[in-house]
Amino acid sequence: MSVETTMMAHDSASEANSLAYVFKKLLRQATFIEIVIVESVDSDAKTCVVKPLVTPVNAANEEIDSQSVSGIPYFRLQMGSSAIIINPQAGDMGLMLVCDEDISNVLSGKAAATAATGQRHSRQFGVYLGGIGLLNGDPTEYIEFTGSGINIVAPNGLKIDGTVTTTSTITAEGEVTGNGIALSSHVHGGVESGGSETDKPE
Repeated sequence: MSVETTMMAHDSASEANSLAYVFKKLLRQATFIEIVIVESVDSDAKTCVVKPLVTPVNAANEEIDSQSVSGIPYFRLQMGSSAIIINPQAGDMGLMLVCDEDISNVLSGKAAATAATGQRHSRQFGVYLGGIGLLNGDPTEYIEFTGSGINIVAPNGLKIDGTVTTTSTITAEGEVTGNGIALSSHVHGGVESGGSETDKPE
C-alpha cells in the first residue's frame, strides 16, 4: 500500500471522493505494463525471470523491494516459420506486458484454453516485450536502417546459410574466398609466363 491508496480525510468528504478512492485502490492492485529488468533467461523454455524496476512503497512511504517474477515468456517477431531471433540477456531493461487473464493453460497447451484461475492482471501473466533503448547500452551487433541505406554490424562474423542473389555489384574491402580459393591472390596453372592474359572465365 502506498500513501496514495491510504484513505485521507478528503477521500470520505463526498460520495464521489469515496468512489474515486475505491476505484484508485482497485486499479493499484492490477498490473498492466511495467518496466522490468531481466535477471536470467532460459532459452530452451523461451522464458525469463524479471523484476519490476519501479519499487513499491508502504503506508509510511518507505521503499519495498520488488519481487522477481519467473516463467515469463519473451516476445519474438515471428510469422509462420520465419522469425528474427534475439533472445533477451540478463541485465536487459525493458517492458513487460501483463495479460488480462491467466494465460498458463494457453502457454502449456499452445492452443485455445480457458483461464486456469480467476485472477486478473497478475504479473504472473506477463510477456516480456524487449529492451528500451534509453535504459540499455549501445549494441555492438545490430542491423541499422538509416533511411539512406542499411548497415549490418557483426563483429563476430556473419553466416548466411542459403543462396545469395543480388541485382547489383558486390564490393569487398577484404579478401573474397570461394571454394577455398582467394580471389585477389590466386594463380592459374598451365600457362606460360609473359605479357599475355588468360581467357575470360567460362
